[in-house]
Amino acid sequence: MASSTWLKSFLGISVDDDELQHISQPISEYGVHVTLRYVQAGSVLGVGILGPLMALCEPGVNVISVARMAGKCGKTAALFGFVLGPVVTMFNVRNMNMEQITETCYHYRYHQPQLIVDRMSVAGLGVGSLIGKLAGGNIGYFGAIGIVGGLIVGEYLSLSENDNQLKI
Repeated sequence: MASSTWLKSFLGISVDDDELQHISQPISEYGVHVTLRYVQAGSVLGVGILGPLMALCEPGVNVISVARMAGKCGKTAALFGFVLGPVVTMFNVRNMNMEQITETCYHYRYHQPQLIVDRMSVAGLGVGSLIGKLAGGNIGYFGAIGIVGGLIVGEYLSLSENDNQLKI
């Protein structure tokens, strides 16, 4: 499993440079990163593209049916990404030496804009799942939609201060 230093860095807890440089489980940490990317990509693909397209192919399409199909496709594609991530990781690490894997993990730990996006997508998953539970709906559908919402918020928050200012 990824180390506690990675988890602290992911959660935004202050970690000194010496701790960040020590990567005890580079393959696991790399696997977590790749899997998270595939889950995010699957959610975006399912919620943003496949779901709406599939809903438009059905008779009697309305906003509710589009949202329902987007959530269903988002959940399915995110689960597919969750399964595919470790498989892709194993294929990738076969072509890398331990130093390359460790270096890649080290750069991920320092890449603050991507950490912000990742934090927000995980937070979106939690919020979306909670809303789904409270609304009596499918937590997977709402969770996938939450991931996409978190990605959008994370992308905005990760912009530099100058880019966040509206230009009129």
